[in-house]
Amino acid sequence: MPIRRLKDMIHNFFTPDADREAFDHDVPTIHLAAGALLCEVLVKDGDVEDVEYERLIDLLAVRFGLSTKEVRDLLDTIRVCVDHEDKLGRMINSVRDNFNDEERVELLEMMADIAWQDSDFHAMERALICTVAERLGFDVAHGHRAMEKVRFRHQMMLSGQRLPSTLAD
Repeated sequence: MPIRRLKDMIHNFFTPDADREAFDHDVPTIHLAAGALLCEVLVKDGDVEDVEYERLIDLLAVRFGLSTKEVRDLLDTIRVCVDHEDKLGRMINSVRDNFNDEERVELLEMMADIAWQDSDFHAMERALICTVAERLGFDVAHGHRAMEKVRFRHQMMLSGQRLPSTLAD
């Protein structure tokens, strides 16, 4: 049995916040939980643009080292598993329990990156990012910083300027 599957099985047994569907669908909890949060921000403004969807696929592929097919399979699993707010809350809890602080900040920035693909943060997207920040154990300011960092990066890239070293990573 692969070590990740064993860790997920133990986590699901001992931690009620763990996402049972990840185990049932043979998907690592971190992939399902993070993917679900990224999908939620994708649909939050009520208008899913191709550029946002493509960015979601790119971010999941790069962050988790998945092929395009694996990302699409993951997205199919997310559609089946995350069908209401209660399960989304459990996904947030799984991220909180399985990601370190740096990874949680990275996830907030990934959420902001997807939300900014249409060059605007819709009020519902901002609220979701800030709520997730709080539920992950941060304050609302972390959500605002993630959005500002992404907005600034995109504006710098559009203008052809180099990013300051403090924002390059």
